[in-house]
Amino acid sequence: KSANGFEVEVESGWGDDPLFSDFKPDLIINNNDFTEAHQDWAQSITTPQNPPRELGWYQRKKSRYFKFYNQLVYEFAEVAEIDPLLFEVKTELFPTFDINLLESKEKLALAVDNLIVNLKNQYEERNWTQKPFVFVKNNSGTYGLAVIKVESGKEILDWSYKSRKKMKAAKSGKDVEEVIIQEGIPSIVETDGVVAEPVIYMIGSSLAGGFLRTHGAKTSTDSLNSPGAIYKRLCVSDLAIRPEGCPMENVYGWTSKLGALAISMEAKEMGVLI
Repeated sequence: KSANGFEVEVESGWGDDPLFSDFKPDLIINNNDFTEAHQDWAQSITTPQNPPRELGWYQRKKSRYFKFYNQLVYEFAEVAEIDPLLFEVKTELFPTFDINLLESKEKLALAVDNLIVNLKNQYEERNWTQKPFVFVKNNSGTYGLAVIKVESGKEILDWSYKSRKKMKAAKSGKDVEEVIIQEGIPSIVETDGVVAEPVIYMIGSSLAGGFLRTHGAKTSTDSLNSPGAIYKRLCVSDLAIRPEGCPMENVYGWTSKLGALAISMEAKEMGVLI
């Protein structure tokens, strides 16, 4: 039952098309990350679904998505005549990760150091004062699990038991077998004195609002997708023009549109119809 009193009763969602009290839906809107494939359930449903179950984390890879996103960033930057690093999120795949093997951690530490040096050089070329850092993330999965911020390869070699445990398993207890090393992007947005990051919803190619993820116990370089996060409504009208004359609707809008295009390219490579 919704806040305005509208009520829908689910009568059946298994073994047949889902039936509601007053109508049969033409479309199922999924709000499930599908860490598990749920193949049996999917075979019992004939109603179209969006987003497709096949884009779930049981087979999706972050490295594939960011490959296409960054490719589009460079195409967009060339047309718009801007520096692609303003939109790019440098991402490298580390395909053979084993938290229990010292050799694996040593190779990961070396890869982290190499990326940080590369980022440092690019920042200095642009007179950016931000100290580079990266996140090591499970290449599959969501929910903020198996994600750790590091500023050097040595931190990986010195991981505590708590850190090793965090990188050992993802959602539903799945093992972490490959990771990405990803450039850390500081969150410059604040609301009510705490750091925040915007998440934008889209309908087709149009912005449809979103939310701010905030966390009072985190800094601008931490992952905010962690216990204690608070979510606040974000309307497109809230994306005001910054003092330097930059309309934030364009900044978030173009980033979102590039992201949506990247998902379509990702889906095509996976053979998923969207």
